[in-house]
This record gives sequence, structure tokens and C-alpha cells, in this order.
Amino acid sequence: MALADLLVVAVILGLGWVLWHQDETANWRDWAIKYLLIGALLFGPYFFLDELQSYWRSSPDGPINIEVDWW
Repeated sequence: MALADLLVVAVILGLGWVLWHQDETANWRDWAIKYLLIGALLFGPYFFLDELQSYWRSSPDGPINIEVDWW
């Protein structure tokens, strides 16, 4: 695991701690739903970054060739 991975995991755990201590969190089920939704939205792309970068580099112009009539 790289240092960046450890930092992201630490921030994700910190997010869980902050959500748990909020007054708006009613119970553990409410916390879990918020934690999963916010965590997936904020940190989901980080874990798929390699796949996203390889997709973007699949051609010289990226996934869309603007020289061709694509619209």
C-alpha cells in the first residue's frame, strides 16, 4: 500500500468518526447509510483511478475522437 492509499483510508475512517458524532445521526443504520453514500461519492473514483486512466489513454484523443463526427 502506498502512502496515498493510507492517507485516503485514514480520511475515510475520519469521515466515519465525524458522521457518528453528528447530532443528526439517529442510529447505526442511519450512520451506515450516510457513511456508504458519502464515502462512495467522495472516494469511489480514487479506487478506480487506474482503470479510468487506462480508459482515457486508450487512444491518442482519449475515449472520444473529436476529429470524427461523434455527435
